[in-house]
Amino acid sequence: ILSDFLYAEANIPATKTSVYRMTKGAIQGFLARVYLTMGDYPNASKYAKLARAGKPLGNGASLLTGFINPSSEWIYALNSRTDDNAGFITVNSFYDPFDIGYSSFRAADNFFNSFAANDIRLQQFKVNGVIGARRGQEGFLINKFDFSTTPAQNQVIIRSSEMYLIEAEAEARQGVANEAAAKTALLAIQQRAGVATVPSANTGQALINEILVERGKELYGEGFKFFDLLRTKTPVVRTAGNGHWAIVNFQPGDNKLVLPLPQSELNANPILKGQQNPGYSN
Repeated sequence: ILSDFLYAEANIPATKTSVYRMTKGAIQGFLARVYLTMGDYPNASKYAKLARAGKPLGNGASLLTGFINPSSEWIYALNSRTDDNAGFITVNSFYDPFDIGYSSFRAADNFFNSFAANDIRLQQFKVNGVIGARRGQEGFLINKFDFSTTPAQNQVIIRSSEMYLIEAEAEARQGVANEAAAKTALLAIQQRAGVATVPSANTGQALINEILVERGKELYGEGFKFFDLLRTKTPVVRTAGNGHWAIVNFQPGDNKLVLPLPQSELNANPILKGQQNPGYSN
């Protein structure tokens, strides 16, 4: 993976600038993700900074526009055309609170309650003028992603917010000498959300935990949480006390956290004959 990305970074034309096309910045964003997952924190921070260069964060209001049209911080996105007819299979459809799309995803109590009253991102839970509307035991309705029955629904894949949070975490994990840089990157996200005006007072693991919490609040619904839990070896715990109606308790390394190899792939590839991920049978 690294060799492919590094080759692409070195060879892609600098003239490629569309957020809907692979660019040097997009490749650097993917590299930042890979290095963070590998635990190579100096390179994770380096590539996060490179990826977000020239892609400034928008103001708080930019977080309330539905995530379907490019903003200043979009680095890479999927452009859906009308003839793609992808409307109902997009992220937007599954989060839609109005039952226009599949309308399947909700926020649990503990997550909704983690937002401060002055956090502009709390407005992403505003439905029909009400912040904190519920759908029974399913949880709080989410209005972060705009959706309509129009088949063309663009999907943001990489944005500068993620890069700031990668930088913050990568710097914090390098120790005390790097904590000032971590706090500066974290403050950019918190300040835009309206929840902080000065750098965090936390240090050590408390600072890392704060960054991970902020990462969850900023990037929810964009496909990161499950993989963050895996890479940080954090238990996947869902309890009724936190408002979850599907109760799970998966510890790090649990077989259920990895899907089985598809039987069609096992049938098609003789090299995989007799192989399967732990906990599953052929």
